[in-house]
Amino acid sequence: MPKTASQVEKANTTLTFFVGLALFGFIFLAIGYYWLIQEVRSVKSMIPAAAAQAQEITMVSYDCALYKAIQAAYLDGRVQITLSDGRNFMLHQGVSASGNRYVNDDESVVFWSKGNTAFVEEKKIQTYKDCLEKVL
Repeated sequence: MPKTASQVEKANTTLTFFVGLALFGFIFLAIGYYWLIQEVRSVKSMIPAAAAQAQEITMVSYDCALYKAIQAAYLDGRVQITLSDGRNFMLHQGVSASGNRYVNDDESVVFWSKGNTAFVEEKKIQTYKDCLEKVL
């Protein structure tokens, strides 16, 4: 049955509407996809930076004279020591001719390690001495 001009125009209007809607949807999806790709690239670029910031921590235990002990966590030019009496110190690397020397800001606490030995000085007195790395 032949269509009237008004039926044809109504069909064309409906078709135009759906084509426009599909085109709008396609553009919306393309923009969303572009944004997603940019976000993924941004996150991927952060991964090497985060990995570079990750610090390797080396844990060492020392047994000392008089049944004392030191736990040391070495990390990027610093050491966190825990003494067997329960005190903790975060020390930064100091000047040393030999071995590794770590100090607090006023150098009242000094932790020295060289090879498998270590000791702690507090106000220039060795409070933890003859310390040997504990082999696990």
